[in-house]
Amino acid sequence: MLSQLALIALSSVSLAFLALAIRLFRSAWGTERRAELFVGVFFAAIGAEVLAYGFTDREAGIGIALSVAVSSCAMLAFVRTVFRPNDRWALILSLVLGASISAVYIVPHLLGGPTPAIRILWSISRSTALLWSFFECARYYGLMRRRVALGLAEPVVANRFLLWSLWTAGTAMLPLSGLGLRLLALTGLVSDFTTTREPTAGAFIFAGMLFMSLSVAAISLALSFFPPTVYKNWITNRAAARQGA
Repeated sequence: MLSQLALIALSSVSLAFLALAIRLFRSAWGTERRAELFVGVFFAAIGAEVLAYGFTDREAGIGIALSVAVSSCAMLAFVRTVFRPNDRWALILSLVLGASISAVYIVPHLLGGPTPAIRILWSISRSTALLWSFFECARYYGLMRRRVALGLAEPVVANRFLLWSLWTAGTAMLPLSGLGLRLLALTGLVSDFTTTREPTAGAFIFAGMLFMSLSVAAISLALSFFPPTVYKNWITNRAAARQGA
């Protein structure tokens, strides 16, 4: 069991994600806004996963696996619904990725536990859903930016796609940092902190990457859902200046 202070910190983060999920559920309630519903499920599952890290690997393993499966499938559904609603290949890709991620995470826990190779597959498979979301958000931001220049789109709305690309990229760095750590562990250069929980060089590498990634994701996420007036004014004024140039 982690220390009481760490458990309190994890619980606080989990509650923050749950609060954000509830806000999205309320916004989507009684409407056909499926995108917000999917994102709400994503954050609720992330909150459950974060809370599960407060317990030992054996206790939390299957819970984390289920949370990752749900969050990944929700993100894939969001990407397909928002950015590729009419593309059959996107539907097939989202189904295949969702099934693959779920199987890679859940099945090993039912067969005795994950091996080092399976843990590497975890990192690779999970990052795919987030990287696809990053790519689609970044691509659409490019389209929206050109529309803003022509006066055909709201600057704040366009900027939201940039923020979404940043927080999905920051979130994707979590499994990617785990991938880097596990590959280094295979060479014997560091220990895999995700399994040993020991404060070795691997732990500091992992912590540094997590801190940078979470910082980018947290700031972008906050500005996406709770943009202060001064920030919105700055975005609007900057767009107006570019149009007048």
